[in-house]
Amino acid sequence: PEQVTIFGNSSGGSSVLGLMISPLATGLFARAIAQSSFAPPRNARVGPGTERLSAESLGLAFAARHGIEGDGAEALAALRSLPATEVVDGLHMGTQRSQGGSGPIVDGHVIPVPMWDAYLDGIQAPVPLIVGGNDADGFYPFFGGTRDQVFAGFGELRPEAEALYDPAGSGELHRYGTYVGADLMFLEPARNLARLHAAHGHPTWVYRFSYVPESLRESRIGAWHASEVPFLFDTHRIEFSQEPTENDSLAADRFRAYWLAFARTGRPAPEGLPMWPRFDADEDVLLDFLPAGPVARPDPARDRLDLAERVAESGRGD
Repeated sequence: PEQVTIFGNSSGGSSVLGLMISPLATGLFARAIAQSSFAPPRNARVGPGTERLSAESLGLAFAARHGIEGDGAEALAALRSLPATEVVDGLHMGTQRSQGGSGPIVDGHVIPVPMWDAYLDGIQAPVPLIVGGNDADGFYPFFGGTRDQVFAGFGELRPEAEALYDPAGSGELHRYGTYVGADLMFLEPARNLARLHAAHGHPTWVYRFSYVPESLRESRIGAWHASEVPFLFDTHRIEFSQEPTENDSLAADRFRAYWLAFARTGRPAPEGLPMWPRFDADEDVLLDFLPAGPVARPDPARDRLDLAERVAESGRGD
């Protein structure tokens, strides 16, 4: 019972982050891994006297946007009578997050405070943590299917964003749209979380998964969301419906070795593989699982993530 490691991908990664701040989970696990976790908006801390985000407040806000007030039978009937087109009304994963509809609900019991407040104040479980994501983690079209929709969330920073993601102005929309989504949704939040956890003295490691099965490299721009999971569980030959190459199998063995070493010892240091240094905000070194093998190096997307951080702190992009 002292050797429990919790880990999850995507919404499962968010659940890991939620368990780390839940008083009900105190002492139930010794280490944690959050893979491509969704992060809740962090553009404002909840201060004294400020209403906490709750499922009820989200529902009331939705009703108010449609001109419906009150909590009686008449309001309920009005909500139920809304046509589907009004309910959807531009809804996609980006707008859902901006409206607070993604991530754990703060109920004061299971989740006592908003996620970023907890990590800023250091009330999370003081356990070793691995956090990171995939190099092409974004869902396209996450912000919609046009160039304007992709860059709209950057606001006044749009010229800087276009210079970073599409400097020639003629790039493939699918490509830069995917990277924008990856950076805003997963990679920059993971880096920020690593900074907060490490700042409180807790062992932290950051990774980037950049391996694509050899048979799919002509059709993929990078490692897409959750594509690391079949390598971790050694089910990639089933998931990708192809006979794995020697390199595919080797990539799975290497990736899994780091996770197993971490689960056994609290340090991702498997024998015979490159050393994975603990995260340091100044150095910004991560372990990148590349086609040629894992390599510890400064984050190659650092400039993009710095911009994504400015977007998040300004209250846009969430």
